[in-house]
Amino acid sequence: MVEEPKRSPTLAEHLGRIQLGSMVQKKLFGGYEVPLIQFLQVGFWLFLKGAVFGRARPDNLESIAKMFVGLDAVGTLLAPSGVPGAENSEQWVFECLRKIAGDGMKYYRDHHGKEPEDLLDLWLTSFAPPEADFRDLGKMARLAKQKIRLGHALERCDFWLFAGISFGANFPKLTERMWRQSFETADRESWARAHQAGLDIPEEPTPLPLEEMEQKVLVEVATYVMEYFPELVDPLSLRLH
Repeated sequence: MVEEPKRSPTLAEHLGRIQLGSMVQKKLFGGYEVPLIQFLQVGFWLFLKGAVFGRARPDNLESIAKMFVGLDAVGTLLAPSGVPGAENSEQWVFECLRKIAGDGMKYYRDHHGKEPEDLLDLWLTSFAPPEADFRDLGKMARLAKQKIRLGHALERCDFWLFAGISFGANFPKLTERMWRQSFETADRESWARAHQAGLDIPEEPTPLPLEEMEQKVLVEVATYVMEYFPELVDPLSLRLH
């Protein structure tokens, strides 16, 4: 019997492997699942990492797109009806990276009548399902009792990282302003929301400089690219010295 080749992890799986790995549970009758509320916290963290990476490499979306070609998350969540297999086109994935952030911003403005000021609020409004807003205590209590299939969770992680990269690359100044407001100032309300969302930060406000986070993310992405997409190391300026 010929074994199927082992699938390489996606970039989102690589960036969230520690958090995701710690929460996977085996179902009684086969398959795996993860607690929904914990999964949403990881999803927001991946959106943030994507935004930081996109902001750091705004002119490299064509190269970044190559890492997302063929992913189910792109085809299922972004491909319009009547375009089967669109996720296999580098050009189509690239166009999605250029467009999805603008769509999310328009959706936010239509619902709030203003520009977003908080990354968590933007993510929950424009990129997460409405029922996933864990800032509402009633919804949080319900979400805490639910679980999600691992396969579906991984697909969502790919999508949220993709959306974050698009946002950071297309709105670099806004990304920087919201990051500094949420993670570099003594804005206790924003900090409390971020802590509640599951970010690996102290309970009390401690500055998390964007430059420090950017360096961390670039090293993590470089490690992945060197192993799975070595031809993109130089185009993305990810060669570690």
